[in-house]
Amino acid sequence: MSDRASLTRSPDARPLPGAPGGAPGPRGSSPAPRGGRHVPRLTLSGLLLLLVLAVLLPALVFGAVASWRAVQGQQAAAEARLRDTARALALAVDRELGRQAAALAAFAAHPAFGPDPSSPDLAALDRHARSMAQRLGQPMFVAREDGQLILSTRLPLGARLPRTTAQDLIDRVFTTGQPAVSNLMVGAISGAKLLTVGVPVPDPRGGVALTAGAAVQTEQLRDLLAAQGLPEGSFASVADSGQVIVARSDATHEKVVGRHIPAEAVPKYLGREEGIYRATPLEGTESVIAFRAVPNAPGWTVFVAEPAARFDAAWRGPLLALLAGGSLAILIGAGLAALAARAILVPLRRLEAHAQALAEDGNLARASSAAAIPTARIAELEMLRRGFAEAEAALAARETELQALFRASPVGIVRSDTGGRVHGANDAFLAIIGMDRETLAAGEVRWDELTPPEGLVADERAIAEAVTAPDGRCRPYEKEYVRRDGTRVPVLLSFAMLDRATGMVACFVVDLTELRRGEEAQRRAAERRALLLEVTRLALEGRLDEAALATSVFRKVAPQLDAGLAFNYAVDAAKGTMRFVAGLGVPEERLEGVRSLEMGQAFCGHVASTGLPLLADSARIEREEGAAFLRSVGARAYTCHPILGRDGEMLGTFSLASTRRDHFEEEDVVFLQAVCDVIALAWQRRQAEATLRESETRFRALVEASAEAVWTCDAEGATHEPSPSWCAFTGQSQAEWLGWGWLDAVHPEDREAMTAHWRRCLADRRPYVTEYRLRHRSGGYRWTQARATPLLAEDGSVTGWIGMNADITGRREAQAVLERSHEELERLVEARTRDLEDTQGRLAHAERMQALGQLAGGIAHDFNNVLQAVQGGASLIQRRAEEPEGVRRHARLILDAAARGAAITRRLLSFSRRGDLRTEPVNPIDLLAGMREVLTHTLGTGIGIRVEAPPGLPLLTADKAQLETVLVNLATNARDAMEGSGTLTLSAALDIRGEDGPVPLNPGPYIRLAVTDDGAGMPPEVLARVTEPFFTTKGTGKGTGLGLAMARGFAEQSGGGLHIESTPGRGTCVTLWLPLAPGPASHTAQDEEELPGMPARKVRVLLVDDDPIVREVTAEELRAEGFTVISLAEGEAAIRLLDDGERVGIIVSDLSMPGMDGLSVIREAQRRRPELPAILLTGYVTKAAELAMEGAGGGSFTLLRKPTSGPQIAACIGALLDKAVAAGD
Repeated sequence: MSDRASLTRSPDARPLPGAPGGAPGPRGSSPAPRGGRHVPRLTLSGLLLLLVLAVLLPALVFGAVASWRAVQGQQAAAEARLRDTARALALAVDRELGRQAAALAAFAAHPAFGPDPSSPDLAALDRHARSMAQRLGQPMFVAREDGQLILSTRLPLGARLPRTTAQDLIDRVFTTGQPAVSNLMVGAISGAKLLTVGVPVPDPRGGVALTAGAAVQTEQLRDLLAAQGLPEGSFASVADSGQVIVARSDATHEKVVGRHIPAEAVPKYLGREEGIYRATPLEGTESVIAFRAVPNAPGWTVFVAEPAARFDAAWRGPLLALLAGGSLAILIGAGLAALAARAILVPLRRLEAHAQALAEDGNLARASSAAAIPTARIAELEMLRRGFAEAEAALAARETELQALFRASPVGIVRSDTGGRVHGANDAFLAIIGMDRETLAAGEVRWDELTPPEGLVADERAIAEAVTAPDGRCRPYEKEYVRRDGTRVPVLLSFAMLDRATGMVACFVVDLTELRRGEEAQRRAAERRALLLEVTRLALEGRLDEAALATSVFRKVAPQLDAGLAFNYAVDAAKGTMRFVAGLGVPEERLEGVRSLEMGQAFCGHVASTGLPLLADSARIEREEGAAFLRSVGARAYTCHPILGRDGEMLGTFSLASTRRDHFEEEDVVFLQAVCDVIALAWQRRQAEATLRESETRFRALVEASAEAVWTCDAEGATHEPSPSWCAFTGQSQAEWLGWGWLDAVHPEDREAMTAHWRRCLADRRPYVTEYRLRHRSGGYRWTQARATPLLAEDGSVTGWIGMNADITGRREAQAVLERSHEELERLVEARTRDLEDTQGRLAHAERMQALGQLAGGIAHDFNNVLQAVQGGASLIQRRAEEPEGVRRHARLILDAAARGAAITRRLLSFSRRGDLRTEPVNPIDLLAGMREVLTHTLGTGIGIRVEAPPGLPLLTADKAQLETVLVNLATNARDAMEGSGTLTLSAALDIRGEDGPVPLNPGPYIRLAVTDDGAGMPPEVLARVTEPFFTTKGTGKGTGLGLAMARGFAEQSGGGLHIESTPGRGTCVTLWLPLAPGPASHTAQDEEELPGMPARKVRVLLVDDDPIVREVTAEELRAEGFTVISLAEGEAAIRLLDDGERVGIIVSDLSMPGMDGLSVIREAQRRRPELPAILLTGYVTKAAELAMEGAGGGSFTLLRKPTSGPQIAACIGALLDKAVAAGD
């Protein structure tokens, strides 16, 4: 912060280069007063004059604008007049050319052209052309496409005619088929300047046969332009598309026609429809020219020109008047402004003197206030004086505020000069340099004395930069201050020039001490990370034993922590002792007595017993008894850390001591703990390697001493290690055994199976166990069992195998002997098993028959009711045949009774079925409703039956007949327990089973069926045995003891379970859990009460049934449905009928008939006619499933179970016929 003179500590500060004014006063003097600065040349008088001008100028400008707009209006009116004249003349020219074209078009349509215009009647055409030319006052012609004239009114008919010079016009007419106007041309006959108008003469095909034209003289257009009556000096002209003047309205017409418009004027109008421009025409007088394109003459333009002098005269007069008036107003205003300035200058000079005094003093608090200035007589000046006073008060307050911020800022703020003196500073700066405010007030603080010599160079560069910078600032830079006690303080410094003339600057200083400490800490951390990596490398190399490793670590770590002593111990936690491993800087004579310690002894023993690090400063070392060894070696600071294994096992301790430091820091503790972790890793690795070598030695001894063939190989099976036991067994040499040579010892017939099993075990990563034959050293083969365990890498892949082969030849020979005995034993067991299964089947059938016997009484009662209803209804129909309504009502009663009888028959027959379980979807609601109907009369009138089942239950899967048998047996047991009187509840519900429950079931949904009575119940000892086979509490002949056993077996075989709950005096509840059906229920034809189908087709039905009543009734029902029926009593007759060619659409046959049964009839019929649908009727239930399967495999028929109705058969017929039609499509 000084120039060359200040850096050499000259007694006086010099002004900065380029600063105005002379040399400053002595060092420490105040800045020079501001009065000598440059004063603006603008005076109040001048300002008042400007004010007058500001007042007058708007009016003058407004007048000028108004005048200019008036001028512009006149100019615009003149331009509009010229444009309108140009438009009118362009329209007149266009109409004239259009008139010529219209006359020519009428001429082109004259009959003289005849049907073939290319060969007209020239005599008639010539007469007509001359007549029209006379009316138009201009010659006419007719020309071919090549320009050859065939008629011209300028020459007599028959004269030799030349080619026209208007070939361009001819081409345009023939090309466009439209009228056209030529440019200015010289007539081929007359030799005069003219223009031509041409129209097409159409041919019959719609094309152009000839061109009819008229020559227009330029004088005609001149007269047309002159008729406009333009003022003298103005003129109008017409130019063609070649920019050639065709006509002009004034006397220069003959002179200028045929001349081109000047080239500099062409771009001003070419390509534009209309406009106006200035130019110098051919006669050399500047003119304002308006132009307009001729609409129907492409490229033709009409011009109207007026001399520029006459055009501009309209606006020059108003402008001159405005200029004279404005100048006079300004002169009058200037005089008035000078008079007013005299009354204003006195108050203003007083304010100026006050401001000058304030600037010289520089202190608002000491300077006099503007309030002391005399009051001004002009209101604005008085407001200015008061404003000065208020501003001074505000500035004083602001200065106070800035002083507060200056003092409170954490950044050092300095006001100094380039000579080195500090004029002002806040407390933060004084704290940085270590001085007080009294020293500052005494003028003894100089920044150049606080800066070391090397820092003054940076100050000089910064001053030079600030001087040349437009804003007077330098870039921040770093240096040091040296306090009086010699302490160096790093700072970041930046300053800005306050006054270039006096060299005053404002400087901002930031203390970097803490930042440097942080950087130093980061440097130390980086060094320690590098050191830790080096220690880790040494540990992982594994070349050093524990003492050498500890010594190497001491030599690297101790200097980093300024520790002159280091030592460590290995701990035997089981014995509670510590063994000295290595040390650094410890005198040999001091080690006597401390080479072996007890855990808990001394500082390091305390660490070994607690597992926690320890820090001790000089005070603790002097104070505590356990620090005797440290005191003896002169240690002042000490730290010890445990060496812990991965499982927390205490392995040893690591100690550092310093004779120079008073204490170790927390960051040292963290670093040493990382070092100890590395040492622990190295120690455990060495221990693991020693254990591995010992294990390998033992394994190799085991392999060599084993009687079995022990071996190792890689993942694919190749061997790389010797196996003496294998070679001893097979007789192979070690060279023959290695690699894949061991395969040579495997029996050729066993190699493929053995290697395939090896590959499967390798893929599945599972143990390898197999048996194969190995060549024995005796020359023969012996059976061996090979067992191998895979060795897995961290990623789960197989890296190798350890295995052995055991000789099992003796076991194999014994198995061969046993297998012969086993075959005989298995045959005997199979025979006994068949006998047992047959016995169990007979017992189960007997149980069903017992249940059937229980049902017999109720079923007989129900059948008697059915027969009574049928007999009574038939009798009533016979007696009242003449009453149709009564007959229909009694017939419905008979049908209902028959359906009820059929249901009883189906249930009765289903109970008598035998065989294995045949599961099917069963609706639990329908099941319980049917059981209530069966049991109502079976159990007796004293038993009330209640069914509880919520709607919407899913289907269960079970053998429906077996399930009904179980429910009947359970209901019978319940009746006996209630002694013929009570309530039996049949219930069904959906039950979601978990892991827990009264019976073991797989988790999932089940249907829970329960049979509950309110009888006597069972005691616990009976309940425990109630499901045992042949266990019964009934008297002799009243029970087999198989009912509940069969029920339990049925439930478990169906994938569910059974549970019984009973309390003496309260009743019994038997619960069955049965699985849900896997999908929606599938119904076969024999299980449906009604078959859906399409409406019956009117086809011939062949009906075969040996029962005459059934045959007659069925035939009449089908006829009532609209079918034609042929009924026969024998199957043979039906086949003969088909052989005779009888056409039938479907065959309906009974199953059981004498001679040929129904199934044979259908097969023979479909053999003759493969597409013939068939229906098989039967009253048997036991063969329904077998017949259905045969039908599915041998032909197309549907099975219906008797009794059935005509509508049901008709619906089935419709369905079969629709199916046949769909198959045909």
